[in-house]
This record gives sequence, structure tokens and C-alpha cells, in this order.
Amino acid sequence: LFTLKQLMKIDNFMKKNSDKIFIATGDDKQLEAVGDLIDNEKKTEYLKLMYGNFCRFKINKRLQQKDRKIIDNIRRDLFYNNCSINDIMQKYFSKNILNKCEDIIDNNIVRGVSFKQTSRFTINKMLNSYVNKDNKSKSTKINGLTYFKGDKVICNKTYKIKSGKLYTQNIYTIKGFIDNKAKLVDELSNKIFLIDIDILNKNFSYKYIRTAHGSQSDSISEKYVIIDIDNNHIDKKWLYSVITRTRDIDNVYFLNFDLSHTNNVLQSQLMVMNYKKQDSRFDNIDMSKYIDHDWIIQEYTKNKICSGKVCGHQFMSFEKSNVNKISVDRIDNNLPHYKDNCQLLCKVCNSAKSKRQ
Repeated sequence: LFTLKQLMKIDNFMKKNSDKIFIATGDDKQLEAVGDLIDNEKKTEYLKLMYGNFCRFKINKRLQQKDRKIIDNIRRDLFYNNCSINDIMQKYFSKNILNKCEDIIDNNIVRGVSFKQTSRFTINKMLNSYVNKDNKSKSTKINGLTYFKGDKVICNKTYKIKSGKLYTQNIYTIKGFIDNKAKLVDELSNKIFLIDIDILNKNFSYKYIRTAHGSQSDSISEKYVIIDIDNNHIDKKWLYSVITRTRDIDNVYFLNFDLSHTNNVLQSQLMVMNYKKQDSRFDNIDMSKYIDHDWIIQEYTKNKICSGKVCGHQFMSFEKSNVNKISVDRIDNNLPHYKDNCQLLCKVCNSAKSKRQ
């Protein structure tokens, strides 16, 4: 997952330390690095120049003997026989296709890989409720999510506090809650961190479902489900990467269900919660006039294109990482988020308007 720019830095470091031996592994059929200038095939040629000695491993040691031929056939069908994602799913995983979210729980699956962050959030929330249904330990709730003592969470963005850094993709265990803070322990270093509950909610995710890039180094022994297979942006390298995380091909499941509406409703509900916090400075808010998640969905259904001019009328999205993420703009900032005082704008246009005001 190194970009060309990162590889050039590594190459420079290797040349300055030519007395040392450097060894690296990779697969040109895995995911491309985010925002890279060249694809993996061209990058492989650059790597051959960097390392001089180059060989290709033919046996996937992660897999059981019975599965190695199947993965070879999947690779061949995907990259050389032009099979579609649906073809692969039906040919090799027909017995492991799930048609609704509840099927994940019915099959006792608590791991998975998603393409969209919103799908990751939706299924993580469902699985955490399922896993902790009988949990009587101390918990705290914020923005619709309940965190229990013993939960494992993944850091989504490197965060620095006085006692040190919490690193992206590292897994932390919640050891308890003190006032408005959560006590986390790093699984690798056993180092203890005390962070604000708001930061836990903002910077961390439950560990059940991860994105493909986040799970690239995973080796999964238990059952797991692949989500968002209907997304138009999924390519063959994405599918191959998430399938090859397994140690047992029988443990790979597919969710053949479009989560878009479910995701949008859940994200709309979270938006309304946050806008209510923003409007807490207003007295005597008339909740009959206030926006709700149905209003956001209805307005979004009417027009998915931002009416602002700064973004150039781009399509809005509920995805948190999308620069054109949907937001609710107040026409008159002296009033709360009432339906007749609001319109949908993308984050870019809403921020630009706020700065002008």
C-alpha cells in the first residue's frame, strides 16, 4: 500500500544504508495505494529496480491446502477470464450468500469488510448490540452508540495526547470509564491512555467491520462477511484483496443487500442529534417545526445535487470522508434548524457560506 512517493523515500533510504539487507513482500493484484500516481503493475517494475533480486511465490501459505487451488481459480477468473463480481460470488460462494442484515447475526458472524464507511458504521452498530446483548458491565452512550467495558475499538486517525500517540489502525481495549473519559489499552504495547468520550466517538470505530484498506494486513480465521458488493466503485482488486484475507474459503460470506437507504437514515439521525446540540443555546424550541431524519431523506431524494455554487453543483453524499458530504444549512442563523429555515448543502458550500457570514 505504499505510494510511488513513499517508495522513492524507501529507495533513497536503502541507498544510504547499502550495508544492510532489505526484504519486502507484496502482491500486484491487491489494492492500489490511495491517491497513487501509478498502478501496481507499473510499481512492480520500479520495485524490481529497487531490490535487484525478485521472485514470485506460487503457494499461499495462509490458506489451507484444499483452498489454494480455489483461490488460484478465482484469481484467474477475475483478472484473465473477465468474470464479474457477481459471477465470482455465484460460482464460488453460492452457499454463503446472505440476503438481509439479520442473516449476519443468524450465522454468528462478527467480522467483515465494507467498501463504504457508512456501511461499516451501520453493521458495526448492529453487531455491537448483538455481542453485548447480555453485557452487564459499565457502559456509556454518545451519539446513538453504546460503548461497553471490554469493547475493542480501532483508531481511525492518529491522535496525540500528553501521555503519547494513539495510532491509525491500532486496536485498543476499553478498560473502563472515568467521569467523561474512557480508559484505553493498546493491544500491542499495553500502554494505557485516558481520552475524552467525544474523541472515542469521533476518532474510533468498533472493530467488527473494517474497510478493505484497513484490513489489508489481516489474516482472518473466523467467519467474515463482505459488504457493499453492489457498489459501482468496487473493482476486481478490491474483491480479490478482501477474499484473500481468509484462512478458510468456507468462512467467506457475502451480503447481497443494498445498505444505502439504511445507511442514509442512520446518518440522518446522527445529523439531527448534532444539530440539536448546536441549537441548545436557543430557548423554547418548537420541536414540531424542527428538522428530523425523514425531512433530510425527503429533501435529499428530491435533489441529490448541491444547490451551492462553490462546489460546482456536485452530487452530495452521506459518506463522512466525501468532501461533498451532505449538511443542513440554516438560511437565517438567528433561528434554530426549523424545516422552513433550512436547505441541504454539501459541506464545502456550507463551510464557505459560514466563512462569508
